[in-house]
Amino acid sequence: MNHHRLTLDEVELLVGSAGQGETLVFVHGSWDDHSAWDAVAALLSPRWRVVAYDRRGHGGSTEPGGQGHISQDVADLHGVIEAIGQGPVHLVGHSYGACVALLYAARHPERLRSLCLHEPPLFGVLGESPAHAPLAQATKVAMARAAALIDNGEAALGARVFAEQVALTGQPWEEVMDARMRATWVANAATWLDQSRDPERLALS
Repeated sequence: MNHHRLTLDEVELLVGSAGQGETLVFVHGSWDDHSAWDAVAALLSPRWRVVAYDRRGHGGSTEPGGQGHISQDVADLHGVIEAIGQGPVHLVGHSYGACVALLYAARHPERLRSLCLHEPPLFGVLGESPAHAPLAQATKVAMARAAALIDNGEAALGARVFAEQVALTGQPWEEVMDARMRATWVANAATWLDQSRDPERLALS
């Protein structure tokens, strides 16, 4: 990918792009950065123009400080799509990035040609289902433990707890995630902690 820095009102985002054709914009999830899409981008860039960026506070993008909100991520995504200068685009989001993409689609449907969401953590919806209440509660407990560990300065252990008890449902993270991925998660732990305190994050109904 070719990389450049995009300056918005209060942040600088690291943006990567490759290929030509209709534009696919990828939004990564919590803990991660745009490199999570590298393998996908390599497969798609011969046919598509692939764009992936680091969300604020992740990887090479800046974080202005203070309590963050998912609405800021939506505004950043709008800035990325506007800067591309071509549209409508195909939008793909994973995990928390899927929630960002979904909110963006609701607010700017005219900017999209298609929308693909992979595992959006719509815990607010799960909580309304009696059948899923035990899973929702177990997830809440695990996330609270991960947050407490990070808040205590134990970022690596907090990341591991989240990975094994929330994202990977019991699998050891060394068996699923390589050393680079694990290091990326630890590096982005503080941003996830801020995100976990965002009152807007579960507002999707």
